[in-house]
Amino acid sequence: MQKVFAYMEEHAMIRAGDKVIAGVSGGADSMCLFFVLLDYRRLLPFSLTVVHVEHGVRGQESIGDARFVEKICREHKIDFRLVSCQVAEMAKREKLSVEEAGRRARYEAFERIREELGADKIAVAHNQDDQAETVLFQIARGSGLTGAGGIRPVRGNIIRPLLCLSRAEIEAYLRGHSQTWRTDATNSGLDYARNRIRHQILPVFEKEINSASRAHIAALAQELQRVQAYMEQETENCLCALAVFSEGEARLDAAALREKPVLLQEYALRESLRRAGCPLKDIGRRHIADMQRLLAGQSGRRTELPGGWQAERSFDKLILRKRSSDAEPFSFAARAEAPGSCETPEGVFTLQIFPNEN
Repeated sequence: MQKVFAYMEEHAMIRAGDKVIAGVSGGADSMCLFFVLLDYRRLLPFSLTVVHVEHGVRGQESIGDARFVEKICREHKIDFRLVSCQVAEMAKREKLSVEEAGRRARYEAFERIREELGADKIAVAHNQDDQAETVLFQIARGSGLTGAGGIRPVRGNIIRPLLCLSRAEIEAYLRGHSQTWRTDATNSGLDYARNRIRHQILPVFEKEINSASRAHIAALAQELQRVQAYMEQETENCLCALAVFSEGEARLDAAALREKPVLLQEYALRESLRRAGCPLKDIGRRHIADMQRLLAGQSGRRTELPGGWQAERSFDKLILRKRSSDAEPFSFAARAEAPGSCETPEGVFTLQIFPNEN
């Protein structure tokens, strides 16, 4: 597994003396992760704890997975922790898909045990195929550069040592070591969007377009991650020069920001909202475009943002802040011909007339 070791070292995933938690489900990917980490400990001393999250979804099969992983850990004298949860109930309670609820339950369990043990890293078993699936999924959802960059090899204390390996390489490694793994039947169904990408879309790509499609998509993700890192640094430089932040507010030099490239403007505005405390979940391209129009607008113009936030052009500043609860309701009047368009503090409104056949 020199390929994986080199990848881990390239991204400085584990240091000597680290405490590492590994999420092991019993499937091929996580079993490969388990044995790779065991081998890596021969090169670099670190402690290892395995966490298995039993979702309470597949009955005896799910319990069998837990027992399988526990047995492997016992054979190799590795600390094993079992976390049981009811993912279906969690999904219903929090209005999530079962897939998303399961993902959340796993990471909550990993983080809880990481804190309990004072561990440094959480290792999970995403691979190159997962990367390709994620990139296509994010693009289809309308994601920007960040989402299209897919899964990061390191994010905070989470590391992904197998992101450089295809699923075929993982299974070949396990067979070469005469190691079995468990198969989750839900992964072969078509109920989840990611499964449909895995079983219906990517095979067509490989058969009819390019047999190395998954590897090429994963390579593109890596390129996009480098572009994203560059844009983040440029954004930091930009905001250091022309933005001031306080609790719940950001003030930007409107004229200076207007002179920056359009893409950098978008990054700076989004990051300014984040630093001011605005949740970015509902901030879309339309809201960013509205704020960009304010950069060239007249003083006093405003645009409303999701979550009770607003952007206002005030003399030479663009101010992003949460609207106070006792603020006057924001209203305006405008006159326009129909059909036609007019410019308002909320942006440009276009009016059209449609025949009503009823």
